[in-house]
Amino acid sequence: MESSLGTDPNDRWNYPKPDLSVTDYRVKGNVIELEIANNGIWNATSVFIIIEIESLALELYNNSESLLYFDVNERREVQVDLSDFDSYLITKQAYQVSVQVDPENVINETNDDNNQIVISNVIYGKTVYTAPDILFLAIVLLIIVGIVAVVSFTAFKLVKMGKSRQKSSDSTFLQSYASEFGFSEGSESLVDFPKSEDSHKMASTAHKKIKEVDAKQAQVPTTPLTSSEEDNKALEKTEEEMVIEKNQFMCIVHRGAIVGTVYICPNCQAVYCQKCAKILRDKGEKCWSCKKDIVLDLV
Repeated sequence: MESSLGTDPNDRWNYPKPDLSVTDYRVKGNVIELEIANNGIWNATSVFIIIEIESLALELYNNSESLLYFDVNERREVQVDLSDFDSYLITKQAYQVSVQVDPENVINETNDDNNQIVISNVIYGKTVYTAPDILFLAIVLLIIVGIVAVVSFTAFKLVKMGKSRQKSSDSTFLQSYASEFGFSEGSESLVDFPKSEDSHKMASTAHKKIKEVDAKQAQVPTTPLTSSEEDNKALEKTEEEMVIEKNQFMCIVHRGAIVGTVYICPNCQAVYCQKCAKILRDKGEKCWSCKKDIVLDLV
């Protein structure tokens, strides 16, 4: 009866056999997960499994003292944690891990060629991020981006408010001087404060004009010589031109022509009218161009 059913244990070819194999594996960081199955038509008893790094002669798993039983179509998971062998392994080093089921070929199987696999390039110490880890990192990144955006926006608003306040302060300051200098609000001469470069340019030009006027005055005789009426008219014309040139000096405060006495800063040669220079001095203001004290021998 056994022979007809193909169950003779002494008949290697007809006896129903198990078929053990490593059907799947996963490497998650330092953990290796293996799936071992019996795909045969008979159970397998006393199954011996060994997992090792052959290059180091290092056994990672050996169940010789606790052999496994596999029923027909049964699958089992075997897990190895490389962290348990930290003293033998080098971080970031790649290893080959060998997995053998029934390494001594004790169990009579349908196929003995699928009992061993080699897992290549297993890197010890490799960081593996799971889905929750990635989600957490994404949330942290969004929070950081949000904080940076809020800080940037706040800084922008503060700078904008500062500029607005400065502009308002400058406008108030300018209008207070406008009332003292006798100019009406919105006067073109009070639109902008002069920049330092403009002040130096104006002062340099005024200084040159004063020298030119002084030179022309030096050429005019204090006591006219005997001359014809035509010569006297020419002399009067020259004097008028000098007066016009004097009146063309521009005060850097009210940005208008100076009529009367001119004050020139001894440090930077910035040009002021007497009235503006006196008001600035009385208010404790310094030269708008070089920030030095305004020194006047005025009442």
